[in-house]
Amino acid sequence: QSYVQSKYVVVTRIIAFTLSNFIKVIGILLGHSLIWFIGAMFLELVLKEFLLVITYSIQGNKPWKWKFDKERFKYFLSNGWPLIMSGVAAVIYLKIDWLYYLF
Repeated sequence: QSYVQSKYVVVTRIIAFTLSNFIKVIGILLGHSLIWFIGAMFLELVLKEFLLVITYSIQGNKPWKWKFDKERFKYFLSNGWPLIMSGVAAVIYLKIDWLYYLF
């Protein structure tokens, strides 16, 4: 049987998202500048990743003991290049209109 662990990811994202939006609402009410909102977005990113590491550690895993495996990296790179190229193509497709405005 499979064991779904996505609830941990969802809970950490909800916590970070809620805190970030609370800070953004306070920024709107107090009339803060754009830097305030950029900081709130950065805080959301950092908090989300921090909570994910904490959750992962609580489950008995040790992310600080991970090691880089050169052979596994080569395997993923050799088998994943179509996915990488499709991602690059998607970004180019989404940003092509920006090039029209630039030139």
